[in-house]
Amino acid sequence: MLEIQQGFSSNPDMASAIKEVVHQIQQDEVKFVIFFSSTKYDFQQVSKEINAAFEGAEVIGSTSAGEIGKHGFSNHSLVAMSISSKDWIASTVIIENIHSKPMLYRKNVIQAFEKTGLNRNDPALHQKSFGILLVDGLQAAEEMVLSVIHSIFETDQFPLVGGSAGDDLKFAETYVSANGKVYNDAAVLTFVKTSHPFCTYRENIFEPTEHTLLITKADIRGRIVYEMNGMPAAEAYASKLGIPTANLAEKMETYPIGRMYAKKVWISTPFKILDKGAIQFYSQIFPNTMVSILKPIDPVLVARETVKNIKAQLPGVKGVIGFNCIVRLLQFQKEKACEKVYQELSDLGEVVGFTTYGEQYGKVHINQTLTMLAIGE
Repeated sequence: MLEIQQGFSSNPDMASAIKEVVHQIQQDEVKFVIFFSSTKYDFQQVSKEINAAFEGAEVIGSTSAGEIGKHGFSNHSLVAMSISSKDWIASTVIIENIHSKPMLYRKNVIQAFEKTGLNRNDPALHQKSFGILLVDGLQAAEEMVLSVIHSIFETDQFPLVGGSAGDDLKFAETYVSANGKVYNDAAVLTFVKTSHPFCTYRENIFEPTEHTLLITKADIRGRIVYEMNGMPAAEAYASKLGIPTANLAEKMETYPIGRMYAKKVWISTPFKILDKGAIQFYSQIFPNTMVSILKPIDPVLVARETVKNIKAQLPGVKGVIGFNCIVRLLQFQKEKACEKVYQELSDLGEVVGFTTYGEQYGKVHINQTLTMLAIGE
């Protein structure tokens, strides 16, 4: 039997907030706890106390740029989820030095996976296990971390979801936590083996326009695109939107870039315009890639379709862990859609998550997306 509990507190007193959340998620035989905390709280202390309250469980968490819980999309709060089951084996690994040397931790990743008792080459692996990944959101290293993780598998189908830690839009320091210890310049990865049904899902609130661009010059590691269609990137981008280049910065988040793969859209959000019309993105784009300019669609209708699709895959869904991009949240706030979107998603049971500085789905780091792990009975 699978039991899921969620907790929420926005109590300004940190000790009280931790106590409230721990009380709400206490249950017998807790195997896994995940929590997300505003930086208004001392993250070291939050991590230490939540871990101490759940001896024997794997406990992971991160700082956030907003939280998702029983009160919908919130800010300056603490949320958590606990999972109790006799059929749940979890193993956590910390990948450090992610901005420069994450490959040095490949062996640790393998060892953590093997602790679950699974075979990395099992063709049915995607039906038995999944990964949850929390990454320091200010190192621009998500793609390197994902490369290390997926290098241990022969299959391309290993299900993984996650988010990049936030810090309430301070863009100063973000942190991840594993079993009471706090890290930055690091990623925390938990492998789970279970026979409980689950699915991963990626929600997209954009669709392609007729405007396409060819990436003709780019710095992959720096996430910088210098040229599109042989022109300075900003000039080419603006011309497709029919606006002056000087006005592009205010439009980029509304009309981001989509990399098309397997008839699906993978979003890369522009970060800022650099000298000579170069554009830096929040995720990597490779040279010679054809991309589409995207346009927004109704997020409430998309959320409704998300619930329908997840329930079709997982009729007994009991809870969801979600990773929602900060740019999406800002869009929801602007459109006064936060409550309506959450009301749709809450039909999936216990919903806990956080507002991220980027999202992970399978082998890919993306932006302006909601990635989710849904778990059922």
